[in-house]
Amino acid sequence: MAWSKVGYQNDLINYKNRAKNLYNSRKVFFENYIKQNAQVSKEFVKEVEKELYFEYLYNLLSPRSKWDPVNRLYVNTMQGLNSIIKKNENSTEVPFNLETYLDDIQIRDFDQPDLVGNDYYQRSLEAVIQSYFSGNKSAKFTIENFKKELQYIEDNIENPLMTNLQGKLIRRYYYNGGFGRGSVEKEFLQKQISAYREKELTASQKMAMSEIENKLQSSSSQIPSSFLEEKIISFSTGDTMTLKTVLTEKQFSVLYFDRFLPNEDIDMQKGNLTRKKLEKSQEVQFIYINLNKSISTWEKRAQLYEEELGVQNQYRLLNIGDSKLLRFLKVRTQRVLHFPSLSLIDRDGNLLRNDLPLPSTGVPFERSVENAWE
Repeated sequence: MAWSKVGYQNDLINYKNRAKNLYNSRKVFFENYIKQNAQVSKEFVKEVEKELYFEYLYNLLSPRSKWDPVNRLYVNTMQGLNSIIKKNENSTEVPFNLETYLDDIQIRDFDQPDLVGNDYYQRSLEAVIQSYFSGNKSAKFTIENFKKELQYIEDNIENPLMTNLQGKLIRRYYYNGGFGRGSVEKEFLQKQISAYREKELTASQKMAMSEIENKLQSSSSQIPSSFLEEKIISFSTGDTMTLKTVLTEKQFSVLYFDRFLPNEDIDMQKGNLTRKKLEKSQEVQFIYINLNKSISTWEKRAQLYEEELGVQNQYRLLNIGDSKLLRFLKVRTQRVLHFPSLSLIDRDGNLLRNDLPLPSTGVPFERSVENAWE
């Protein structure tokens, strides 16, 4: 059985058991091959054994949670292990033990210089730093999470692997997370690239940074006026208006896009005090935009959040399927809606941050908002 048949189906322990069974069966197959081909070198045996292990580890770190109906197989996604764990928090009373799931893996297990060029080794190391070693509790592409990953790499990894991972970190945040869209993230990423360029880089690493730099320089953090003219419906009045009209009511607005995810209700409740504190002390409003096509579902969600948000700041986007605003903010890429994006926008339509932590994080959220407008 191939890895593409081992799909994640809402149970990580079950997924791991099936993944381990496949890994063990592949080891047995290879051991039988060695017995029948005694002439193979020790170096070849060692290389294949490590390839099998890190392929298994990568599939644990990046569960095959996406079903491809065309090719009828499961594929790895960039959703992130922590995102899957967070989604499942409400379905069990026992906290998920990530340490046990990853077989108590340690950074010393990656102290294998001969594998620096191995694809699964590098992918596994990058993923385990992101999901486990760095201490990040979410898969969100934020400045705070970037700093944690970068610090861990600098403190625990030696060159040339350290430089390689630093470059991968920059590329992953920019290409996979849409990081750098807001003016604050953009300036931060440009500084990171400048610092990275001072290292001894290969020609391909320099080219990769130049490509991102050019894209950052040519991109604007000003949301096009036509995007702000997209229509939204007010839950409190039933009136149709433009987003631009709502943004001009306060100096700053935090846009929260509702995706109806399992833990969203908990995050909304936990973040209530933080939101109210910011609303009282700063010229800021929280705008909650529902992305569900069902009007009845929107109405139920709006009533659910009435205590946290009131009704006056709740809206529904009309053109959900082809919204240029959602694409600009990276909430939608092609046909895929991503995790709730919290964006900080001023009344002139300048995107200050497109990677805010959830309000439920408390102080980190407050600092992110306050630092953006200083």
